[in-house]
Amino acid sequence: EEQEEGSKISEARREEVNSNLNTLVKAWQALQHRSNSISKGLEEARGILEFQNEADKIESWIRDKELMVSQGDLGKDYEHCLELQKKLDDVNSDMRVDKTRIDAIFAMADKLLAAEKSGSGSAEASRVAAKQAVLLAKWNELQGGSAAYRERLNTAAHIHTFQRDTDETLARIKEKLVIVESSDMGKDLKDVEQLIKKVETVVEYMAGIQKRIQDHKVVSDQ
Repeated sequence: EEQEEGSKISEARREEVNSNLNTLVKAWQALQHRSNSISKGLEEARGILEFQNEADKIESWIRDKELMVSQGDLGKDYEHCLELQKKLDDVNSDMRVDKTRIDAIFAMADKLLAAEKSGSGSAEASRVAAKQAVLLAKWNELQGGSAAYRERLNTAAHIHTFQRDTDETLARIKEKLVIVESSDMGKDLKDVEQLIKKVETVVEYMAGIQKRIQDHKVVSDQ
């Protein structure tokens, strides 16, 4: 009887152990499922936040460029015009947006939207789709406007260069006019000979000036 009783106790203990083990396995499986679900949700949340942050940066960049294009500043001189060209093309800028960066953010959006279609997406996906559409429209519109503005800046740069060169030529002419417009005819032979040399120097110099004027005319005709 004692042996039979011991067998019953052993069986009961075995059932208790198995029950505890099953409870443990189920709890572990529940924890694993919950952890996977939370991890997936956090990954999706991170993806959405990364997209929104990048989209906000690009939208801010687009607004700056839209303002620049709408103002249409062509610069007060060549140096200013050159600075505007550099600003338009983000030369030496920490924030530069090009087609590669646009393609990357659209790929992020497509991935988030694909997750929604597969049934694992977030309710935020509709906002992602709307933001993507806005970015695409603004980007495409900016391309036309910035291309036209860039062309106007290039033309303005040529005009500023032409104006600078003609101003320099005019300054040289005025400098020589002071010599030939003088009423001083000299007081003696030595003075007259010196004045003749000055005039001859001016005449020689004017040949070079004439060449510069012809060059200016060629540029202006273009």
